[in-house]
Amino acid sequence: MPRVYITLVTLFCGLACACSAQALNPSNTDAWLSLEIQRSQIESDWLERKILLDQQLYLHKTKQEELQSKIEISQTTQTDAQERRSDINEKMSEYQDSQSELMTSVEQYTFKVNGLSERLPPPLLETIDGKLEVMNDTSASVTDRLSALIDNVKNINNFSESYHKTEGPILIGPDSSLHVTQIYMGISFAWYLSPDSSEYGVGMPTADGWQWISADNTKQDLGFSISTKEIQTLSDALNGPDGSQFVSIPIAIRKK
Repeated sequence: MPRVYITLVTLFCGLACACSAQALNPSNTDAWLSLEIQRSQIESDWLERKILLDQQLYLHKTKQEELQSKIEISQTTQTDAQERRSDINEKMSEYQDSQSELMTSVEQYTFKVNGLSERLPPPLLETIDGKLEVMNDTSASVTDRLSALIDNVKNINNFSESYHKTEGPILIGPDSSLHVTQIYMGISFAWYLSPDSSEYGVGMPTADGWQWISADNTKQDLGFSISTKEIQTLSDALNGPDGSQFVSIPIAIRKK
């Protein structure tokens, strides 16, 4: 298969688009497409329903304050006490029904985010880990769970639309750990490079979670090769001043 180099003029955040063009072998393509479809569906669904959820949450708080005020008044006023009590009970029933609907929506989106989180890049997963716990805590209030859910969706979307460069340990296989520079392009692709350039490769989501693949195996597993020079050039570009730059990125194109 030919190896194509495409010179791109990009803004830093635009580099994320290049990564999605990486061709994967059939086994990894399914995992990559599944991840992108899930993320796009969550983002689309969430944007459509977030306004409704926010409005419901506001109405719930308003109704709760109104009910509390009426309860306090009923405790000090004997006139029409029975009618007030009946009105309060009716409104409380409506409030509880609304709470139930909101909780159902929270549970649905929690399920989707949990499915997506299993294959997220390690730095992003570490960022949202605490919020994931709150989001899944059935003993927490619906307000707290909804807030954590919103934060998680925002963090996932923000990460997927930009580049991220970090340093730290990664696992290559079950027992091998390396301290390397990691460059993430969205949530679907990454490169790594050791300080002495002796170890390098790529990372991507798979059915078993995020996986790092050494350069020795990229040709066999992914159908294209990479070099330390290419990764270092990309790393240097991300360290440069703001603005547009010319960056050559290797892209393997698989014909169907």
